[in-house]
Formats: sequence, C-alpha cells, structure tokens
Amino acid sequence: MVAEFERRYVQALMLRHGGNVSSAARESGLSRNALYALMKRVGVDPAEPR
Repeated sequence: MVAEFERRYVQALMLRHGGNVSSAARESGLSRNALYALMKRVGVDPAEPR
C-alpha cells in the first residue's frame, strides 16, 4: 500500500517536472540521489515520463 502510494507520487512528480529529476527533487524536498534511490526502489524509470 505504501509502495503503491510512493510509486504514484514519484510518477506524478516526474510528469509535473517533465522528467527533470533536479526540479522534482527540489519540489519534494529530497536530494537528487535520494529521489533516484526512491525511483529505483519503487520501479520508476527516470526516462519514462519524458
């Protein structure tokens, strides 16, 4: 349940920022590295939403 929320949150975040990880990380309050780690954990490909 939490993993599904995280996956959807990250997908929506990346769509809002056109795949720009730096910009998405700023909005989320995470570092780029932390966002990349979260994306990997929940199975979101950084290149997918572009």
